[in-house]
Amino acid sequence: MINIQEKQNSRNTLKLLAAQRRLYTEAKQFYILRFLGALLLASISPIIFLYWPASKFPIALISSVWILLSRLVLKRIESQKITKAALIQEQFDTTVFDIPWNDVLAGKKVNPETICAFR
Repeated sequence: MINIQEKQNSRNTLKLLAAQRRLYTEAKQFYILRFLGALLLASISPIIFLYWPASKFPIALISSVWILLSRLVLKRIESQKITKAALIQEQFDTTVFDIPWNDVLAGKKVNPETICAFR
């Protein structure tokens, strides 16, 4: 019988961990991008308003577009990456601990092509 230490260090499970780590890293990058964009707009806008009062409409438009882009596109991509990384972590856990996969709670396993793409 193979013990847990050998299973967690096997080639397949290491691929799972590498893919999971990369997906979480990419999700963090999207979060940081969203945060820095909002911080930049919030910190620079008052300064621009102070020196160029006529720029209120363009700055408001840019801020509105950023909020929409951040919430509708970037947040969705971030959430998808987090969900996929969590599924890969679940796949790792079920493999290492010999737990049966629960389709009802977890859904389908992540396909091997996706795992190879993110490792």
